[in-house]
Amino acid sequence: MDRITGTAVADIGGGKRGFQDEILSTGSGSQEGTVVTANWLNAVQEEVLNVIEESGQVPDDGDLTQLSQALKLAGLQHGTTVYYTAGSHTFITPQTGWYWVECYGGGGGGGYDAASNVGEGGGGGGYAGKWILLTEGDEVSVTVGGGGDTNISGTTNGPAGGTTSFGAYCSATGGGGGILNSAGGAGGIGVGGDISLTGQAGGDGLSGHHPYGYGGDCAGPHGGKGGLSAAGATWPGGGGSLAAGPGGFQWEAEGIQGGVIIRY
Repeated sequence: MDRITGTAVADIGGGKRGFQDEILSTGSGSQEGTVVTANWLNAVQEEVLNVIEESGQVPDDGDLTQLSQALKLAGLQHGTTVYYTAGSHTFITPQTGWYWVECYGGGGGGGYDAASNVGEGGGGGGYAGKWILLTEGDEVSVTVGGGGDTNISGTTNGPAGGTTSFGAYCSATGGGGGILNSAGGAGGIGVGGDISLTGQAGGDGLSGHHPYGYGGDCAGPHGGKGGLSAAGATWPGGGGSLAAGPGGFQWEAEGIQGGVIIRY
């Protein structure tokens, strides 16, 4: 496509051709208007329709939103939605197009073994990232897995983190809880993603020759860090930690809930 050519074309600056109005006058101020040619109108029509048709739409003279829809499908309008509160949510698709969805599982809780006086760290949550084609108005169930509370009873394993999911498209399991007198919790796994990663296992206070069970890191590009002190783990999905010492239990940091990040 090019700028208008033909009769009475104006220079609109920088050597660019444009349109000018017709001015009717009996004096010297008269001006001929630019002739809008069929060639130029056809070029405008085909430029617009090429965008519409390449987006998969059939031209419809009763729909004045087709160009806007085509631009949305091309990814020229962007947004991000984040779910970070544990529990159930609903994502309502704002526009038709491809969505990059990331699921982070909840971090596992640490465990305290009173008999051996050691802590076992919780595993970090798993990760799944996936491209998903959605249609405007689609409703998708979202579940954010909770973090495991660190167990300081001294006789029970730490609780596992919860599973995070985006409908049936993809999910990420939570990290395992610390296992008494045995090992830190296993890292969670990603399921169904174009990219699926496993979280870091929690630290084993027993085999580490110290009484501290550090939390495992959550998998994925934005995965949270496992707890390394009483300051705790970070979002999303960092594993909980627990420390013992002279006199028994010293401090704890619970596993952190997972999350879902949606980009379009």
